[in-house]
Amino acid sequence: MREYEIDNNTFIGGWYMPEEVCDSVVDVLNSEQDKLVDGECGRGLNPEWKKCKDLYVPPNNVTNALFVGSTAELQKMLKGKSE
Repeated sequence: MREYEIDNNTFIGGWYMPEEVCDSVVDVLNSEQDKLVDGECGRGLNPEWKKCKDLYVPPNNVTNALFVGSTAELQKMLKGKSE
């Protein structure tokens, strides 16, 4: 995964995910439209702060290809940052 260059004056980081991982996210969201809920922020539901929908997937659903693929890529990123 390639890191997105961001000004060093921030704690925010970003990485480019492989296209197939992004495609799987879109596929899951498109197939689960009936399970989307209003997005929440740290202080609860406030449509003025967050105007989108979220898809909750229980953490024990690790066989889902979306999470297996994205988790593998995230592990690569974390390993690279710790070296």
